[in-house]
Amino acid sequence: MDLEIFVQTVLTLLKDSKNFYFLLYAVASSLLTQVVKRLFVNKVKVEIFGKFNLAVILPFAFGAVFAVLDALFVNKVSGFNFNTVYGVVIETTAIGATATAIFRLVSSMSGQSLTALKKDEAFACIYTQMIYFGCVRQQLKDGTLSLSAFVSQVKLVRDNAKAIYTSDDADERKKTRLARLLTGVIKDEYVNVVLDTLHQALTVAYSNN
Repeated sequence: MDLEIFVQTVLTLLKDSKNFYFLLYAVASSLLTQVVKRLFVNKVKVEIFGKFNLAVILPFAFGAVFAVLDALFVNKVSGFNFNTVYGVVIETTAIGATATAIFRLVSSMSGQSLTALKKDEAFACIYTQMIYFGCVRQQLKDGTLSLSAFVSQVKLVRDNAKAIYTSDDADERKKTRLARLLTGVIKDEYVNVVLDTLHQALTVAYSNN
């Protein structure tokens, strides 16, 4: 996701005031990930880490902290029952996904290598866009969609998108087919923003196929 599209995405999200805290948590999680990675992960060699990249999990770990704080001090929940805990899990997923996107953008601009995070560029981009602009967060919260079912949806969209962007179709034809693929997946008012973002990301992701 390039800087221009990322800024457009953030501005679109901010049109809904309810997203302010969500973005604040994501930015804070991304910054904390940068700090921990530079001060600890990059300098301390611990055998148990092996080849595992902690940058993959850190945004979600910090996201979990902010999700709990949000539940306690913003939404002021009276107690942690099953629904509250489940809501925290959903918010953690959303904050972590957004923080990861921010972290990847900043890291790519500073020349850092994030091989693990970029392993499946298409899946990561589709996942975050569905979290941002789909009905996923609400569906997960009210129990009409499970996390495993959501991941399966992302994989299905990713596979169909791959078929489009590895075809010999002209660029505009690919974008038209992608728009049809996003129907019902992304809220109507956000389709154009998501279409531009995914079109650019998928073009790059499958440029060598």
